[in-house]
Amino acid sequence: MTTNGAIPSAWLIWYHILSLSYKGSSFLNKLSILDLNVENKRVLVRADFNVPLNEAGEITDDLRINESIPTIKFLTTHGAKTILVSHLGRPKGKVVENLRLTPIQKMLEKKLGKTIRKMDDCIGSQVKEAVDELKNGEIGRASCRERV
Repeated sequence: MTTNGAIPSAWLIWYHILSLSYKGSSFLNKLSILDLNVENKRVLVRADFNVPLNEAGEITDDLRINESIPTIKFLTTHGAKTILVSHLGRPKGKVVENLRLTPIQKMLEKKLGKTIRKMDDCIGSQVKEAVDELKNGEIGRASCRERV
């Protein structure tokens, strides 16, 4: 309540809600990716690229891909070795060719103007070697659904 008895405006209420402390830190004082030095670092990005495909395997809604672009661009332009991990569909622990991330990779390459290195697995020595071979600003991608 204000001094004249009126209810404070909505923005003031939200300000008070957002400024509440949680375990000693304010919600307004959180780090974002923009606050990090990612140069010469390996950065794992778990992205939700589980987008709808038509019968021909073409992406019908690229919203999830578009939403990831600013993060990927930030990482690559700031010299990170970016590793994208996602899945497509529910192959139930098996490799299903039409549920590969190939259409997502092609769309990302087109939108980013960069080549993305495909990794055939998400764990193991081959993946470690592939990540080690990435140069600063390059992108690799792996599917994690076959392991679930």
